[in-house]
Amino acid sequence: MTVLDDIISDDSDRPASFLQTVYAIGFSLLIGRMINIHIFSLQ
Repeated sequence: MTVLDDIISDDSDRPASFLQTVYAIGFSLLIGRMINIHIFSLQ
């Protein structure tokens, strides 16, 4: 079971799951931006 499935399945039990989803999306966007900046700096 992935983390995303765990967040969705526990949505009714845990109201904090929405914040976990937001944090996961924000974290992935931050990592993606760091990778893009790193690739751009190599060119």
